[in-house]
Amino acid sequence: MYGNQFKELRLKQHISLEQAAKNVISISTLSRWENEKLDINFSQLTQLLANIHLTLREFATCCNINSSIDFTVEVSRAYNSENTSLLHDLAQQQLSEYYSTRDKYDLFLAAVANNCYFDLTQMNIFSQQDIKRLNYVFSHIEYWSEFYITAFANSVFLIEPQIQYQVANKILSQLNLRNFSSWDRFIHSISSVLNSLTSLIISDPTLAQKLLKKIEKINIPILSSYLQIRTNFLKELLHYRLNKNNEERILSIISSLKVLNLPKVAHNFSELFHRIKSL
Repeated sequence: MYGNQFKELRLKQHISLEQAAKNVISISTLSRWENEKLDINFSQLTQLLANIHLTLREFATCCNINSSIDFTVEVSRAYNSENTSLLHDLAQQQLSEYYSTRDKYDLFLAAVANNCYFDLTQMNIFSQQDIKRLNYVFSHIEYWSEFYITAFANSVFLIEPQIQYQVANKILSQLNLRNFSSWDRFIHSISSVLNSLTSLIISDPTLAQKLLKKIEKINIPILSSYLQIRTNFLKELLHYRLNKNNEERILSIISSLKVLNLPKVAHNFSELFHRIKSL
């Protein structure tokens, strides 16, 4: 299974069968797998991928192994184009799937679409029972893998403030770069906590203050400058939410982003500021 995709990626890099099979399996076994005549075990797959300079994550993406990719891409496109009608339909479609399967994976996908829909419309298609179930699932996760971190990051507007704060703290407790299995996971973790901070500034500024203090203790590398910019902006936004006396500073940040040729970031920050002003 997936041997054809492996072969295609191997040939694109001009790697021979002999080079790809070296110290893992025989050339004939690799050839038969590439032609879908037999299967190999997981350990062999990871070693073969190393021989053609691919990570398991890259290979999974190339093979479209994760069936949720198409759905989340469609949600992302609808959100970026502010197509609220499509977002509503996607959320309802996935929610119906969850009612059929009762699988938390389907609940997460429904939450992603509904979260985007809510962010644009302030309307929520989840019932109280759906929200209660989502909050229950998030509050009972013991190990925060990248899958759960991503699900949380894209569901924050549907999660109760206190549970958000608890989850964000759990994710922050894992934020030690030396122990992280991947840079991507570090980025996803920081981004998810900042999403939660954004939500808490709107729903519970007191908890937002407590979370911000913990975020500021994290040493964000220079390669992640956007995350530092976003943290600083949210700090100013929270100050405005509580005191209403730093509008010029916020506008200055937005203006600086335009000067730095970051119009999309400036637009997003401006939209969020206007939303906070209207509260």
